[in-house]
Amino acid sequence: MIQEHCVHCHDENTETSLDLTTVDFDLASATNFKHWQSVFDRVEAGEMPPQGEEQPDAKTMESAMEKLRKDLHAFSLRRQRRAGRVPARRLTKYEYSNTIQDLLHIQDEVAVELPAETDSGRFNTIGQSQRLSSVHMAALLRSADRALDAALQFREDPYRDFKIDIPNSPRLAYHDGKTFIDGGGIYLRAGQGVILFTEADFLLPSHAHGFDVPMSGDYKITIEADAFRSETEVIMKVICKSENGSTRLLSAYDVQPGDPQTFVIESVLHPGDSFYPTFVMGEGTDMQHIMAHGMEGYNGKGLAIRSYRVEGPLFPHWPPPSTNSVLPSGALSNSAQTNSGTKPPTDESPIQGNSVEKLHTIIEEFSRRAFRAPLREGELEPILAIAEQEFQQSRDFVHALRAGLKATLTSPQFLLFDSTPGELDDHALASRLSYFLWRSMPDEQLIQLADQGKLSEASTLRSQVERMLNNEKCQRFVQDFLGQWLRLYKIHANTPDQRLYWEYDELLGASLVQETELFFASLIEDNLPAENLIDSNFTFLNRRLAEHYRIHGVKGQQFRRVPLPKDSVRGGVLTQASVLKTTANGSLTSPVIRGNFVLSNFLGVPPPPPPPSAGSIEPDTRGTKTLREQLAAHRDVASCNS
Repeated sequence: MIQEHCVHCHDENTETSLDLTTVDFDLASATNFKHWQSVFDRVEAGEMPPQGEEQPDAKTMESAMEKLRKDLHAFSLRRQRRAGRVPARRLTKYEYSNTIQDLLHIQDEVAVELPAETDSGRFNTIGQSQRLSSVHMAALLRSADRALDAALQFREDPYRDFKIDIPNSPRLAYHDGKTFIDGGGIYLRAGQGVILFTEADFLLPSHAHGFDVPMSGDYKITIEADAFRSETEVIMKVICKSENGSTRLLSAYDVQPGDPQTFVIESVLHPGDSFYPTFVMGEGTDMQHIMAHGMEGYNGKGLAIRSYRVEGPLFPHWPPPSTNSVLPSGALSNSAQTNSGTKPPTDESPIQGNSVEKLHTIIEEFSRRAFRAPLREGELEPILAIAEQEFQQSRDFVHALRAGLKATLTSPQFLLFDSTPGELDDHALASRLSYFLWRSMPDEQLIQLADQGKLSEASTLRSQVERMLNNEKCQRFVQDFLGQWLRLYKIHANTPDQRLYWEYDELLGASLVQETELFFASLIEDNLPAENLIDSNFTFLNRRLAEHYRIHGVKGQQFRRVPLPKDSVRGGVLTQASVLKTTANGSLTSPVIRGNFVLSNFLGVPPPPPPPSAGSIEPDTRGTKTLREQLAAHRDVASCNS
């Protein structure tokens, strides 16, 4: 059948990606298997031979297809029994970071040096597309060191309750009386506070007022503010700038006129972070006057910051849960337990009962949780040997313990999924389920059910899925899935041209992704039909995004579900601003890019690669004036049409 009906098109002169003269029937070759699988699928779907070509008779077709089906199926089964259904895969960078944080109860970003995942156009959880090189391993070793530095805390409690001293601020004093060009003329002092009239990142940063983040953790920022000289609300943003200069929006609020209101932001901060409140300029801000005359004679509205403080890091006790997650109860010495800001550190070992047996006990318990499965006989011997050798050489218990824990965190059992061929056991099922819905390791409840052999029971599995979907960690699935499927991870790859899209600002940019994530999460939570992805009668908006969409009646910067008018074009994710931005380049939109996005990400039928001769064909676009006309000219050329 191939010789009579296929090769005359699919030979060395083919304009397609398949040259059947170079493909043999050795299915052990992954490339060959993929080619024959594609041939089977296209022929079975009736796409090949194409309409208009001579078709094989039904008996020949049936015989050939049955032969190919049996061969593909038999080889696939043999491969599955030998190597498992899928290639072994490792934790992705995102999964690794989440796992380290959940295992050690830390909030530090320890995976920053890990290489980015390969962008294969598919999800990065596919083993065939993953890499694990010496570069990865070197970064993983450094990441393990950073994680253990963060987890094992034997110093004083770093908690601080710090009030920003606005009246005596050296930063404000430096800018007092200066012109606009020198950073002055954009604020007024008011009692114990300050009134901002433009957006500024240099007036109230926390680091310039004496507060440096001592360690990663949860912090509470409290700001008293009101709208100044305004009859309507004004917008306050609270921005965090990291050590590398990147910024993120911690929160945004509509601040009303009248008595000062208290705003509380709880957020994770890291060493090197600095945060500040700022005023979002709106209609009525006369920048020409401010630039020329400063505050003299200026009557525009502003944002009054009356007080400003920060508390943290917020831990339920000290040493923090991270230290207790590694060390068993009672392992800390008296000096370490009382070293909570009231007693200086001592040279005494922070761990009681230093011995090889204690070392083994701690590493075994930690490894059981890290490996997400019962320990196999002899599995820990190499790791224990590393720790024991360090202990014998240095006599430093903490140093030896770190060596063993570091070996655990860089071991195959921690970094790779169990790829044993055959049906998944309960522990493997717990890991697959947890990394699917939480992008992290199973919690203690899942592990206990797996230990009891109950997780694979249908009723137990269903109840656990419901529990996991209702857990806040499921937000990780929403973010990662949409980040890859809808390419939302690339939403800030470019910035809209300010001359064309002057209305685009930081608050709008932060709102785009939130709409899509909240919308998708609601489809899961309410079990809504998938057709809502294409057309829906609701979305999630705050005031800033509603104004952008010209939808009225939405007050406040908090997101909420909003019904859409019947004539609205905004139903479904394809017309949400986040998707529209990721499929544009900052100044122009392209039907080609958006068409490819829909074909690849929604329909699963990406356009074929251009034929080898495509580069030499140039359609006649003379006389075309618009992008629409240019695309029409390309469509008239057969090899460009698809």
